[in-house]
This record gives sequence, C-alpha cells and structure tokens, in this order.
Amino acid sequence: MQARKEQTSGDRGRRAPRARRVLSGLLRCGACGGGMAMIGRDRSGPRIQCSTYGESGSCTNGARYYVERIEERVIDVLRYQFADTRIIDEYVRAYREERRRIKSELRRNRTALEKALAEVLARRGKLIEKMSRDLISDEEAAPLLQSL
Repeated sequence: MQARKEQTSGDRGRRAPRARRVLSGLLRCGACGGGMAMIGRDRSGPRIQCSTYGESGSCTNGARYYVERIEERVIDVLRYQFADTRIIDEYVRAYREERRRIKSELRRNRTALEKALAEVLARRGKLIEKMSRDLISDEEAAPLLQSL
C-alpha cells in the first residue's frame, strides 16, 4: 500500500503550494473579520473582496480593493518602521520577556502537577497496603483505586 502511494505521488508531496501574494491569508474584512478573497482582475490589477460578503451575503462590506495597492502600503509602512531599530529592539525585548513569563508559568505548573502526582501515588500505596493486610476488602478498594 505504501509503495503504491509513493509511486503515484511523486515529489509533489515535498513541494507545498506557495502563496502567490505577500499578504495571502492575512487580510481581514474590517466589517465582519472574515477573510478576503481574490475576485478577479481588471486593467488596474487583481482585486479582493470580503469572502463572507461574496459567499453568504451576511457581511455588509461589498467594497472591492486592489490587492497590489494594499501590499505596497503595508510594505512601505514596514520599511519605515523597521528603519528605526528601536522598534526591533523593543520587539525582541518584549518577546524575551514573554518567553520568560511562559517558562516560569510552566515551571510552576509542573511543580504543582508533580506534587499532586506524589500525593495520589502515596494514597494509592496506603490503599494497597490496607488491602494486603486485609483491613479493606477488594470490593471496597476497587472504586477508591479507580478514582485515584
């Protein structure tokens, strides 16, 4: 079965389809938050429109936009912002701070989980010991063990 899949697939599986536009999948409708979809092109270039408006009509934003103009504006703003390295430095600082916070939170959670596990294992050990000394019957212990 696997050999047949390899024969018929070729190397298409290795090459994932690439987005043709810089902002593919990132643009959202300002009215409903839905995605923007290509709707065709005219003499001035390809155009996009709210996919929710186009598919179900539940969005009121029927405006059409030239995607190349949007891309140009976004790239111009990014060039301007990244020309000032303080913005990049601030981003890196905020990123590192957030990673430290997440790591600390995970460490705290791990400690609490390890403590809870140790408690459950200790309770289970005591219950098994009572069973071995015939202080509690198997029928009485079964539901208690299951809950642990």
